[in-house]
Amino acid sequence: MSPLRPEDIEFEAGEVERLTGLTGRQLRLWDNTGLFPASGRTGDGRRRQGTKRLWSFRQVVVLRAVVKLRGLNISTQAIRKAFDYLRRAFPELGGDFAGVTFIVWGSDLLALPAHEQLPISALKQQGQRVIAIPIDDVRAEVAEAVRDLRWAG
Repeated sequence: MSPLRPEDIEFEAGEVERLTGLTGRQLRLWDNTGLFPASGRTGDGRRRQGTKRLWSFRQVVVLRAVVKLRGLNISTQAIRKAFDYLRRAFPELGGDFAGVTFIVWGSDLLALPAHEQLPISALKQQGQRVIAIPIDDVRAEVAEAVRDLRWAG
């Protein structure tokens, strides 16, 4: 039998509290409002009667990232707005943001899904791409152009 991996475990509220530093009240609120719904929900988003709130490993990873964002003074409302945008812009993620890199840029929150090349604003200017120009690439282009200019003829 193969060993149990953290990715295969679902966690109860008390465990999620200890793993993330969130309170049970925050977890219930975020579950009830749909910000971070626990598993055990029906197709229309309602929790199945008699089921415990459970969170997957990937959900716990995102919850812990949210705690880090909150520590950087990103408000819960801003995180909700960003996540709502990401759910609309990247429906293929199915609301699973464990593969998204979050970047705080001033008062903006940028997101870089694993399948994307460039980060995108998820908060202030939703949809705006952030383009980086690596100066080493420009330096190499200029050096090649100088060689062509000087030694080409």
